[in-house]
Amino acid sequence: MKTIAKITLAIGILCLFAFAQTEKPKAAVYIKGNPEGRDALRMAVNTFLIKSQKYQMIAVDAIDVVAQEQHRQRGGSVSNEDIAKLGKDAGAQYVCVVERSELDGISYVSTSIVSVQSKIAELSEMSELPRGGKIINLIERQINTMLGIYTPEPEPEPPAYAAEYATEYAYTPEPKPKSRPPLEQPDSHEEDSRYQSNPTRYAPKQKPLGVYLSFYRPSVTSFYDYKGQEIRRNGLAAMLGFEALNENYFGGSLFLGGGALGDDIREFIIGFDVKKQFWLWEGRIAIPISLALEYRYQWLDIENRLVATFINEPKFLEEPDDYLDKKRDMNRNNLDVFPSIDLQIYLGEKFSIYAGYMYRAAIFSGDWEINYKIPGKDYGEKTGDSFTVPEKFNPLKDSKEQVFGKPGTLRFGVKIN
Repeated sequence: MKTIAKITLAIGILCLFAFAQTEKPKAAVYIKGNPEGRDALRMAVNTFLIKSQKYQMIAVDAIDVVAQEQHRQRGGSVSNEDIAKLGKDAGAQYVCVVERSELDGISYVSTSIVSVQSKIAELSEMSELPRGGKIINLIERQINTMLGIYTPEPEPEPPAYAAEYATEYAYTPEPKPKSRPPLEQPDSHEEDSRYQSNPTRYAPKQKPLGVYLSFYRPSVTSFYDYKGQEIRRNGLAAMLGFEALNENYFGGSLFLGGGALGDDIREFIIGFDVKKQFWLWEGRIAIPISLALEYRYQWLDIENRLVATFINEPKFLEEPDDYLDKKRDMNRNNLDVFPSIDLQIYLGEKFSIYAGYMYRAAIFSGDWEINYKIPGKDYGEKTGDSFTVPEKFNPLKDSKEQVFGKPGTLRFGVKIN
């Protein structure tokens, strides 16, 4: 029995280890251009990423073959978008792209991690390759720096399978010339040569957190002067929200706000929503779809004279006019469900405007309540008596909004990431 238990435990550990392995994102390697020793360089980069324990590497022969054909047909131009598409077809989530370039007689090496989903480089390092320098060591240093595992220890020797290329890439590290500072990673798209050459494809990336201000005009059916005549109560509501989306543009927000219906009914709003954002033009135009759950506290002031009509209390009507003209609070609690769809336009990486349609799909309304006191009656520590207003006196017959005679309403707002 002990032997069976040990075997079961070992199998469980192996299964957990296998599950943990599959949790790592899948990655592939692509070497731009056709430098000498290209295959050995690709194998070395693959090894560096395996050693980092950040990715699960996959076979990428298909990426290399197709990309090399595009390189030949286009005279060397293979974009991040093309590479991301090839990586997606091969089942990868990220592609590590390495490129060597020349400028004014100086060699530079760029290593970047391109997201297959967003088609942009989420991590990137560009460094000068010293004359006679070893490109393999430089790339490993760049990968370690991007992934946060860089240490100032002496650089390791390249893998044994790259020994045949050691003569070409071997060098003795030497200080960089003082007259020429190292090339720094650009801080903005305007300084990035990739953006200058193709700004449409190299779109800005949306930040995951944001704050927004939203407005809409509720318009609901109401009774007029409690006599049964239907009218429309128009109003305005505003909400301030805090939103968070993940890399798949799925998430939600918390919001609070308030508004008014007509001249007398006011409301306080608090709630949350879940949201999924779809791109029409990545980084520029999106369609967010959301489902919100809102708590609404509504209240209005009514005269004691009207309270006396509700509760049929003769003593109220015997009071002087200055008492009957005083106001009382009438309130209720609602819980509403709002699906909505918007058109969102980004005016940069941090600012966007949106407008859309929202519909009150479900309403869970409480009764209107009045708290009152009859003069001369002792209530002790109580604030008064509570009275539930009959439905025939409901100041809001139907709380569903309408726009142009149709169910729902329009909203608009601004968002800052």
